[in-house]
Parts: sequence; C-alpha cells; structure tokens
Amino acid sequence: MSRLMAMEQCPAFLSAASNVSMPRAPREAWASHSAASKPHGLCPLKAASGASASDARPSRLILSPDAAMRKKAHQQQKRSNERTDRAPNVARKTRTRGQNETEDGFVLLIRAKLDLLEQLGRGAVVLKRGKGKLFHDGSPIIYEGAVQSTSGRLDAGDVVVVLDAMGEYVGWGIFNGRSEMYRVRLLHNCATDGALDPEKIDLAALVQTRIRAAARARRALGLSPRSDETNTYGLVNGEGDRLSGLAIDVFKSHCVVSSSALWCELYAPLILTALREAFSDEDSGSDCTVSWRLSRDRLVQDGMNVSVAAHLASCRSKHETRVLGRPASSASADDFPVLDREALLSKDGELEWPQDSYESGGTAASMHIAENGIKYSIDLGEARQKTGFYSDQRENRLHVRSLCRPGMEVLDLYCYSGAFALNCAVSGARVLGVDSSEPAIRAATANAAVNGLSEQCSFVQQEVVKYMSEALREGGPQQFDVVILDPPKLAPKRAGLARALGMYRRVNRLALQLVRPGGLLVTHSCSAAVTSTPGLLLKTVHESAKEAGRTISLLRTGYAAPCHVISPSYPEGQYLTSLTLYVDQQV
Repeated sequence: MSRLMAMEQCPAFLSAASNVSMPRAPREAWASHSAASKPHGLCPLKAASGASASDARPSRLILSPDAAMRKKAHQQQKRSNERTDRAPNVARKTRTRGQNETEDGFVLLIRAKLDLLEQLGRGAVVLKRGKGKLFHDGSPIIYEGAVQSTSGRLDAGDVVVVLDAMGEYVGWGIFNGRSEMYRVRLLHNCATDGALDPEKIDLAALVQTRIRAAARARRALGLSPRSDETNTYGLVNGEGDRLSGLAIDVFKSHCVVSSSALWCELYAPLILTALREAFSDEDSGSDCTVSWRLSRDRLVQDGMNVSVAAHLASCRSKHETRVLGRPASSASADDFPVLDREALLSKDGELEWPQDSYESGGTAASMHIAENGIKYSIDLGEARQKTGFYSDQRENRLHVRSLCRPGMEVLDLYCYSGAFALNCAVSGARVLGVDSSEPAIRAATANAAVNGLSEQCSFVQQEVVKYMSEALREGGPQQFDVVILDPPKLAPKRAGLARALGMYRRVNRLALQLVRPGGLLVTHSCSAAVTSTPGLLLKTVHESAKEAGRTISLLRTGYAAPCHVISPSYPEGQYLTSLTLYVDQQV
C-alpha cells in the first residue's frame, strides 16, 4: 500500500479532512465530479470506506497538467487586470499577497507629492520600480529606460523633481525629452547634497555654488591662474564637479567653456555669471576673458538642431567676452552670443539665420601659458581639439620627464603641440615628434623655440601608423629608448569598442617594435569605454607584445591629472589611462 493511500485511511487524517470547509459552489461541483469521466480535471482523493463520493470531503486537490495551466493563466489575467486598474502615470510595486496596503501607501504618497509640485508649478519624473537605488547612490544621469512616468507639461531645459517608485525624493535636475540618451541630468542629489525642499529650488544659486566649490578644490591642489609654474588646469570637469555636460579649462587669464549638454546652452548667461563670481574670489587683479565652445555632435545627440549647433558654434568661435573687472549689472544682451529658447529648441527649417547674427567682441589672441615650468604658446582661436590644451596629461608628462636622461632618444607619437616631447627634452633627451596635423606640428615647433629646445626636438608631419610601418620596412629600423604613444579617442562609444581594440592592438604592436630592448613604452588611452574595464588596456597591449615578439612588464599606471576630479558616484568619468611598460626581447 502506498504512503498516500495509508494516510487517506488513517482515522486522524479522515477526521481532519472532514473539518475542511469549502465555498458552496466548489463543494457542489465536487459532489458532481467524477474522476473517471473527467480524467484531466480536479481529481478527488479516495473516499473513506463506507461513504459515498458525494459525502466525502477532500483533504487536498491534485491539479492535472491542463488544469494547472488554466489556473496559471487565470492568475496572470488577474494580475494584468490589477495593473490596468491602477492610476495612470504613477510608478507602483508589483502587487503580491500581503503588499496591497503598503503599495497603496506608496501611491498615495506619490500622488500627494505630485499634487504639491503641481501647485508649485514644478514638473516631476517618477522612476521605475527597482531603478531608484542607482540614483540614491549618487549617479547623476537618468536614462530613458529608468523613467516610469512624468508629471506636468515638460520641455527640454525644464527643472524637474525626481521621485523613486516608493515616493521618496531622489533629487532635482534638468529634464530633456529630446535627447537620444538622457532624460534628466541630476544637479542636486538628496543622498549627497541633503534633503530637497521643492519650494527652494534655485538653479542659478546651485551653479554658482558648484563652480565656486570647483575653484576651491583646485586651490587646494595648489593651482592658480597667477602661478608662474603652472597656470593652466581644469576648473570644472562635468559629472566630477556635479555639473553634467559642462567643462571649463583655465589658461592663465582666459577660460574656455566646453558645452556638451543642451541645458548649458539654455542657461549660458547664468553659467557665465557664476564663472565671473568664481574668478572674483580668485582676486587675480586682472581682467579675465572667456571663450565658449560647443561639442556639436554631443549637442545634436542631446536634442539640438544640427543647423542651430553649427550656427552657434560659428558665432562662439569668433567671440570672447569679459567676465571679470566689471560689475555684474553691466552685462547686456548683446554681450554674448546667446540664442533664445525658441531658437535653441527649433527644428530644421523653422528659422533662417541672418548673416553675422549674434556675433560680437573679438577673437581670443594667442597667449603663453605654463605647465610644470614649461611655456606653451597656444592660439585658442585656431585650436580645435577639446579646449585647446590637454591639461589632463600634466602628471603623466611630469612622470615621463623623470624617466629621461641626457643622451636618450625618444619618439613621441601623436605629439600634438609637443608637450610630452618638451618634457623629455628638458631632461636632456633628443626627441622626434610625429603628428598628422600641420597646425599641431607648427605649434610644437613654436613651443620648442619658446623654451630654447629647438636643437633637441624635431617634428615630422605624417600619419602615425604610416610613419611606423615605413620605419619598420626600412631594413634595420631606428629604435628608441622611450616611445610615447598618445592616440586620439579611438572608442568614442562602447558600441565601437571591438573595432577600437583592434586599432589599439595595431598601433601598440608597431610602437613596441620601435623600442630598443630594455627600453620603455608609455602608452595611453583616452577612451572611457576602455578605461572603465579594469585591465583592458594592459591586456590589449600584452596581446600586441606577443604579436611583436616582445615581453613587457608594467611599471606604472597613471590617470588624468587630479584637477580632472572624479565623483565616486560616477566612475565612468575616469576616461584616461597611462601605462609605463618595460620592453624586452622574447627569450
């Protein structure tokens, strides 16, 4: 006899089964049910001896496969109906047994806060269930996929309050429904910046506070525009300084603003005012000028019309404006080329641009700046890369200087304006720089002359891969004690990472073959898609070394200069990696 049948005939089991109560309809259905006639339905257990099937009370039900599927479908439909009955535009947790009261409390809390924000004329964004933790931890960028719903009539540039699915405030920031990627750039996060009072949101005060805090952080590093040793550095580094999409570099008495977010363009006068106040704190004793540059591709990705971006870039490239040495009230509408909201958010064909509109002021003149005691002549009107000078490599250049000695031969690939080359030459090394850009080669040659290093430095205009390939084909190629490889961003987006890694392998393989056995390769990547994966660049160079018949040992890993601050909540901001490698022949 089976264990189940023995249990069914046990007096205690029968007594307990007889006390099971069932709803009327199921009980009547049970009495008329026959397991023989419906073999795939609800099957009653064996009745007690001497009792009829209609009098027996089942102790349990066994679902056949078909019945189990029907029950599951019924439960799914019931959950679907519950979701349909929910209030629209409100994020909720999925209803499960025992959670209804808690969930209703979340809904009421969200509704109450949305009502309050509506009374204040404030829009809101509600996050999907399970998405809040990332932003409570401080992440500054909210993507479209994290948004459950919005409240209010929102347009790009509107200040919005962000709530999670349980009705808690996450923070506030700038909404952008036009962006291909971002929905909200958080500027105030409750987790890191304190509690949020919807009645006291002030964008102008926040931007001013952020830029002043950034200036204080740079002063803590010993950086100042008045220094003779180093007077060029990064003042604002986007997400690192909690101003997503905004970068500002200092060049002695001149600032270059780089805008890659639509909100920066919409609030450009506000940013300039905050920058003026920050430089007033510096008390530099001289006027400071500012240039404003646009990252056109990223602005278009952020929702700006292509023709608007092109027009505004043209205007800004020809303009500078004074921001220090004059009272704030003296600023006028014609003082800076700013388009109104309608123009900035216009679509193709809606507006025609008059010739020379929004152009005023003069072109920023060339100037001399200093970094680690070396002088550089830069022309901000002609420079087209980043903000004019790569101050993020300052510490890495100083490291390379420490590696060089008189008599050493150095090859600087992708030399740009010669900063790595000059640091090597200062230590007595002889340097050859290669770059494909004619303006870059002119700038490098001029910088060598300014520092009295023309005899130690020579520069060649040629595509770098072509130069290395030809050098290796010419019998016994010239080899160098130190080879510096600082290519441009090869992986602008993660989608192109695989292709970029192939390019990194190729250029490093060629560069390794130009290093004398016992020499050094100092290689770099400025692609966040590479740096964000620990060890990826080193692994790629290791593959290059095997292809080149070399062995490598890692001596140092470097990153961007400390003025390019990184937020712990946004490690993606770490984009630059520098590897110093000892190179030898395979044995």
